[in-house]
Amino acid sequence: MSKPPEILLLSDELAQIRSWTRMLTGTTMRLWQGVAALSAETAIDVIVTDRNVTCDMLTDPGSCSRLACGEIGMIWIGEDGAADVRLPSNVTPRELQLACLLLTEVVRLRRQINRERRIQRTLSELVMRDPLTGLPNRRAWQDRLTGWAAGDEAGPAGWCVAVLDLDHFKSVNERFGHLTGDQLLCQVAERLASSSAEGIFAVRLGGDEFGLIFGDASRITAADRMERLRVACCDQIEPPVSASVGLAYGKRGEFLRPDELFEAADEALRRAKSEGRNRTVSASAPQCAVR
Repeated sequence: MSKPPEILLLSDELAQIRSWTRMLTGTTMRLWQGVAALSAETAIDVIVTDRNVTCDMLTDPGSCSRLACGEIGMIWIGEDGAADVRLPSNVTPRELQLACLLLTEVVRLRRQINRERRIQRTLSELVMRDPLTGLPNRRAWQDRLTGWAAGDEAGPAGWCVAVLDLDHFKSVNERFGHLTGDQLLCQVAERLASSSAEGIFAVRLGGDEFGLIFGDASRITAADRMERLRVACCDQIEPPVSASVGLAYGKRGEFLRPDELFEAADEALRRAKSEGRNRTVSASAPQCAVR
């Protein structure tokens, strides 16, 4: 092992702790007689005990979290007790030494696996996240559309897919610079992100274009809801900017294909722009129903 096992001996009986200490003395293990003896930087591998151990017994928050996720092993000496290893009260020194060494290996393997899982989760989140605005990106959008297509029957009466595009955003970059343009995108993204509390999934599709998915009871209420959000995301923003939205709504049971609903919303966005921008345009019902 790269470093000696860190073993915490924990019992209400001092004589018991001394007995375990004698059994483990002469090994490469570092022994800690009770929680009070621990140093702040010690990462315990195994606890040898004859009592139930809870997080509140460990003063270090890091030790508490490691115990909760199995990154500290538990050896119970006695008749009863939930632990990784249970040994009889008349355990021999050799049995206790082997149990501590083997469980330390297991615990350190658990830590390695958990670290790799955390790294994998972080990488997965980065792949699904827009680096500028912090919103989910187009890959996350596609995954959500695919997942929604297989949604459960207890979901909303219908689904809305919307595409929001900032009006004349290119001129903002030309007049104020790309840094200001990026800041404006982040302001809009922050307001869209806050709509997640209302069950709206918002992403940055690319450039100054954002996508939104949410459930709603009807086409009319979905359009009203989207119009309020469109206005709010640009309200009193600097430099001033407006937005156009294309929206497509489909009822449950219409055998909707998410990609075609997205196309209908994109077509509605083009209509919003051609009709003067700064508005929400809904796709007509036939465009939304795919049979």
